Amino acid sequence: MEREADAAAIQGQQFARAAFYASYFDSFGLKKDTQSLFEHLKFLIFKSKNLSSPDFQTFCRSALFETVALVKLENDDHELSRSFDIFDDLFAVDYSCDKNTKADSAERLYPGAGARVQSSYSSIIQNIARLEIPANAHIVDLGSGYGRLGWVLGILRPDIYFDGYEFVETRVRIANQIAARLGIYSKVNFHDQDLSSKHFQIPAADIYYLYDPFTESTYRHVFKQLAQLSLSKNFRLLTKGHAGNWVEELFSQKASQSFEQGNLRVFEVGPEN
Repeated sequence: MEREADAAAIQGQQFARAAFYASYFDSFGLKKDTQSLFEHLKFLIFKSKNLSSPDFQTFCRSALFETVALVKLENDDHELSRSFDIFDDLFAVDYSCDKNTKADSAERLYPGAGARVQSSYSSIIQNIARLEIPANAHIVDLGSGYGRLGWVLGILRPDIYFDGYEFVETRVRIANQIAARLGIYSKVNFHDQDLSSKHFQIPAADIYYLYDPFTESTYRHVFKQLAQLSLSKNFRLLTKGHAGNWVEELFSQKASQSFEQGNLRVFEVGPEN
């Protein structure tokens, strides 16, 4: 058993390195080297499907921890920002359910949205390191998509409690299935929820994350609840895209930190702020 676990850990490291160098070589137009690495990645993914659950979890943990080191080499190079999106293939994320999604401008749903509703793995890993998240924190993702943030946090920070709320039921089902396979389901959970509903109360948490998920009416409804929570509890709001503009308008507050050329903003909210 120990030997199999060690082999799975080594293969996980190989997977992360191959993903990084495939993207790196591709950025220089080295097609032959890139193709060779992608073939190796496919082979490793194929082998991972035959691993026991504990060994698969070891493979994925090893791959993500190796990715933490490799992300530091990217140096904000935009062409490499999606270097590790092949983790979706390892986790078996099925984006096909979005192909037939009925367009709904009221909640920003579009056919074939797929990976576009997700932060990149590189961005998630970089920001976990930047934010110095306290031990045993409770993080709530408002508009969690397929669940990348929760999976990465669950592996890299097993002390953290994570709840993701998502409007599309099929995304929630897939996110929970993958969390279960990764062995993080006890602390990482995804919920099918219309956040514009008057019958839903956003839970208290230490950190809230919003990747520009809503339209104006839902933003106003969500931030009204968060403003009420801020009267009795300090917390951080992490926003990407236009979500930060809504915080500045509705909370009359400027970000305390910003990253990714201002795309990711951190707001300290609460009675002491």
